[in-house]
Amino acid sequence: MVEHSTVLGSRFLEVRWQDGDLLLSLRRSFDEFPGLKLRRPEARRNARSVLKSVGELTWSEDDIVVRWDGRMPPTNDVVAALQDVDLRLDRIAWRPLTSRLVEEALGISTSERSRWTKDGRLKRSGTDLIRRGQPVGLSTYAVTEIAKLMNEPETIQAWRAADQRAAVG
Repeated sequence: MVEHSTVLGSRFLEVRWQDGDLLLSLRRSFDEFPGLKLRRPEARRNARSVLKSVGELTWSEDDIVVRWDGRMPPTNDVVAALQDVDLRLDRIAWRPLTSRLVEEALGISTSERSRWTKDGRLKRSGTDLIRRGQPVGLSTYAVTEIAKLMNEPETIQAWRAADQRAAVG
């Protein structure tokens, strides 16, 4: 078995070539990139849509086996597909997070997110416009800032404690 992640040029997929099958895994990327982890279904859909053109896919949780006829090494088509998957996953990984995803990632309520955004503790990165009838602006948040807070749960606890003290006093 030969592992060729760097040879095949995949940043987000762990790639192995074994007995005519391409074995791919998204596990490491979901662990390392919070934006991908929070958008796991979208990341899987994007990978599937690109890789189905290369061969028959079999999914198992966050792993993919790509099978096709013959025992040839990866072709230019496979390399191009992996590069396409990388580009798509890169866009997903770094796209600003919606309010709902921030609440999910940090384990906070809508009122906490709203209050902390208004007072500046939780920094917005911008606004997305949704056009369903009347346009509605939704706050978005930088993946890097939310990832930092995910790794520092004591910050969220301190904010909650400060809010409790302010409500009492």
